[in-house]
Amino acid sequence: MASHSEILRTSMQLTPLHSAEELRQISNLAHGIEGIVLGLAALIAIVQATGRLNTGRARYLWPALILLAGAGLLFYLVVPHHGLARARAQWEFVFGDPQQRQHLVIAALIILAGLAEVLARSGRLEAHVGSLVWPAVLLIVGVLFVIHQQHGTSAAVMRAMLVHRWLGSLLVAAGALAGIDAMRSRRGGAMTAGWAVMLLLASLLLIVYREPEGAYHGAMPTRGSGPTRAQVSNDELHEMR
Repeated sequence: MASHSEILRTSMQLTPLHSAEELRQISNLAHGIEGIVLGLAALIAIVQATGRLNTGRARYLWPALILLAGAGLLFYLVVPHHGLARARAQWEFVFGDPQQRQHLVIAALIILAGLAEVLARSGRLEAHVGSLVWPAVLLIVGVLFVIHQQHGTSAAVMRAMLVHRWLGSLLVAAGALAGIDAMRSRRGGAMTAGWAVMLLLASLLLIVYREPEGAYHGAMPTRGSGPTRAQVSNDELHEMR
């Protein structure tokens, strides 16, 4: 049982930039945008698996969208869109909060995957090397989603954890299929379509996901393994006073 002073301290662990409601809205928007971009990439990969859009500039379509998804996420996290006067507060939150640090890692990995695919398809990177980066990134990002840190009340954390574990599992499945595809003499066909379908399902989950009520609400960050610290809302804290 947490002490009153510990509950008071944990209740104040919020970003200085946004309220809990604003954070939920921003998170929902970010999930939706990333889901749309990754979903388009998955659809194009499915088409390419049938032998179409594999020549000329068209062959760069889904890798370019993957690169865009990673760059867009990184852009939002690090560019001081709150103004230069609040840049330090933004960066302290992004680099100091475990959840946001995971977002940074995910963004960097997605950028790496998209860039490797583009370079491999342009002949600037060994094809057998470049083709292994994408499945590796899918696997790593999938695991990061499974253990993704959450904020909020216990109920909100458990709900968010469940959805993120499903999301991570889909990405791990996509990574496994993409890895098998990469080790074949020629990528394409059913195996490419397989990982693309898994990515498409993960993208749809990103689009429809909404942060549960209580997410980011006056609570200490909790690791993906489950709540480890007392998590109370501001209303609950007020009642305890």
